[in-house]
Amino acid sequence: MTRPDPRNPIGRRFGAALARFAKDERATLSVELVLMLPLLALWLAASFVFFDAFRVNMVNEKAAYTVADLISRQTEVTTDFINGTNEIFDFLINRRGQTWLRATSVKYHAANPAAGTGEWYEVRWSVATRGREAFGADSFEELGIKDYIPVMSDQETVVITETFTIYRAPFNPFLVVPAAVSEDNLEMPFPNAFNFNAFIVTRPRFVPEILLEDAGT
Repeated sequence: MTRPDPRNPIGRRFGAALARFAKDERATLSVELVLMLPLLALWLAASFVFFDAFRVNMVNEKAAYTVADLISRQTEVTTDFINGTNEIFDFLINRRGQTWLRATSVKYHAANPAAGTGEWYEVRWSVATRGREAFGADSFEELGIKDYIPVMSDQETVVITETFTIYRAPFNPFLVVPAAVSEDNLEMPFPNAFNFNAFIVTRPRFVPEILLEDAGT
């Protein structure tokens, strides 16, 4: 670039103004603030959503263990009792109408080489709340639930307590949680939202097997 002729007063003034402009740092902070503030606000909002999601998941886990322990201390239960545990679960996590649970009693039969039979798991009873699907013998095997059950002795029974909690973020900066979710048309498991599930296996505390006495029959 051609340097301004020092003998030219206009050139000297232009050169001085150009030098002052290059050294001037006024309003730099304002420009950086305008550029970064939206990103910082978005990151802050996302951090709140992630923290709230982890909090809800932690509370869901603790409440699930509490409900599972409550069921394991019974000698027999009814369908109404299982439905009532869902209300207890809602109270513990402080949510309404966005949860359901399923309690299933499973008995283990060890392999019998003499009879030529392999090991298998028998669904003694299964109750799901709020119109959801309970386990049948076929569905239990098809879903491979036995892979999540600890080692059991022959003829031993356990109760599997599953809880399902739908989570919708208070606001949705990154659109990671769809905002429109209707409780009326949800299928199992909950679509279009975070679904916090808990799978708890407990042994009966006081009896070899907890029985189901259906109060509705």
